[in-house]
Amino acid sequence: MDGGPELALDFFEFRTDRPRPVVFLDPVVGASSRALGWDGVVVERGVSSHFKGEHGAIAGHWLGLNLQDPLVMETKDIDGFHPVTIGTGCFVILPAGAAFNLRSGASAWGAVEVSLDKIRRVLGTDLRVVPMHGLRDEPLAAVVLALLHEAATGGASGRSYRDALVLALVARLGGLFDLIAAPADAFTGQRLAVTCALVDERLAERITVKFLARGSGLSPAHFSREFKRTTGETPHAFVMRRRLEHAHEFLADGGSIADAASCSGFADQAHLSRLFKRRYFVTPGAFLRARQ
Repeated sequence: MDGGPELALDFFEFRTDRPRPVVFLDPVVGASSRALGWDGVVVERGVSSHFKGEHGAIAGHWLGLNLQDPLVMETKDIDGFHPVTIGTGCFVILPAGAAFNLRSGASAWGAVEVSLDKIRRVLGTDLRVVPMHGLRDEPLAAVVLALLHEAATGGASGRSYRDALVLALVARLGGLFDLIAAPADAFTGQRLAVTCALVDERLAERITVKFLARGSGLSPAHFSREFKRTTGETPHAFVMRRRLEHAHEFLADGGSIADAASCSGFADQAHLSRLFKRRYFVTPGAFLRARQ
């Protein structure tokens, strides 16, 4: 197969009942939030000479914004590929985990991936997102463009502004798509909010499943099972992710590596450095030097 390089496989969720995903593109990324470690979202902007995706499935809900002249994209159904025109400022929306088959020529784009965990933490439940090709929504486009600007400037407007934009993004999605009603005993809403607050308040301390379960009023086994079912993460994985995000924000604000490790609950600097590089693809030291 010819074309551009294959997209990194960890962006896709493979399923054994589907053909192996094939995704080719040759992106030139002009701005990205990946190294900035934003909570629950990845924002990128760039250009590509072509795109081809077959049987792909992205982990989070994906919003692609066409930034150039009207783009002709081909989508595939049981009858084969069909052309659809994506107007300037219009969206292609792909639901989390859903297989897609798309191809297009040259494009200039902005993209946002929103994690299911972020949706659940903000709205208290899931969204029934459906594929859309050519959606025009000016409020959503305004928020995405503002996030793209923040990514391009390295988050120059600050954490509070970025967090407000992300909340606005999720709220707008909540207005465009149906909420999925959760069972009465589901681990959502107040229980999830309490757990997240407990983790954030005690990051510098030892956090056990038993402690978190007590705060939610569930047994440790029931808590672990419901937390994983609701968020897609084990309690331990969630705590470690929040520790890393807190350390990242602490370093971004000019803090030292030693203090970042201490206030975020890591055993030592080496422990932080190893996990930080695994998540952000750069060591804490290199991250600090790049921001000087």
